[in-house]
Amino acid sequence: MNSILSKTLFSGLFLTAVNLNAQVVLPKGLSDAEMNLLEHSHYAFPTTRGLTSPPAGPVRTMAQWEELQALVVTYTGFESIVRQIIDHAQDECIVLVACSDSNDVKNDLITAGIPLTNVKYIEVPFNSIWIRDYGGHTIYQNDVGTRGLVEWIYNRPRPDDDVMPDEHGAFFSIPVYSTTAGPNDIMNTGGNWMVDGAGTAFASELILDENDGTGAYSLSYPIHTEAQIDNIFNTWMGINRYIKMDVLPY
Repeated sequence: MNSILSKTLFSGLFLTAVNLNAQVVLPKGLSDAEMNLLEHSHYAFPTTRGLTSPPAGPVRTMAQWEELQALVVTYTGFESIVRQIIDHAQDECIVLVACSDSNDVKNDLITAGIPLTNVKYIEVPFNSIWIRDYGGHTIYQNDVGTRGLVEWIYNRPRPDDDVMPDEHGAFFSIPVYSTTAGPNDIMNTGGNWMVDGAGTAFASELILDENDGTGAYSLSYPIHTEAQIDNIFNTWMGINRYIKMDVLPY
C-alpha cells in the first residue's frame, strides 16, 4: 500500500492569534470579530484553486487510523504541546510543519531536545492552528493506487487556512481536488467529518445547514439538496453511505 498523507492536528485542543482588523484570539469556532465580518460584509471565500473537476473514479477516502506518510501541523500557539506531537510523531512518519520561520521552529525544537531526523518545513501564510478543520483529505484511486487530496470550502473567514491544502499537495507533488466551484461547491470543516475507509462517512446535520443556501451570515452559501450533497461526496470521495446525526447542543 502507498503511504498516506494525513492533515491531522487534533480539533478542540488549541487556540491561536490572527490579525483581522485587530489582534484577536481565534477559537476553534468563530471569534466575535469574525462573526461581525460575516454579518456585515459579503466575505468572499477563496474558490479558484486546485483541480475543480473530480478525480477519475472509483476513489476511496482513507480512514483516519490508516498508515501515514506524513502528519502536518501548523506551528503557532501552544508550542509546548505541538513540540511533543512533533517529537513522537516523527518516530512513525514525516512531520511537515507549516510555519512563518523554519529557523525559529528548528531552534525551538533543538532547545527542547527534540531531534530533527524526520521533520520538514514549509514557510506559508496561515490564520490559525486548527489544521484538522482546514487540511485536505487523502483519497486513493483504485483502492490503494494513485493518491490525491480533496479539500472543501472552509466554513471560517480564514483565507490562508482555506488554501493550505494546496501547499501540502505541492510539497508532496500530489494533486489537490477542490470542491470550491459550482456545481460541486461544498462548505465543510474537518471537525464535522469521520470516515471508515470503506465508503461510510459520518457528520452532523451541519453539513446540510451550511449547504442549503440559507446559512446564518450575509454571504453566499452553496445551494444543494441532501441528495446532491451525497452525490458530490460519492463522486469526489467515494462515499456511498453518508450518515448524518443531530447537531450536538454544545
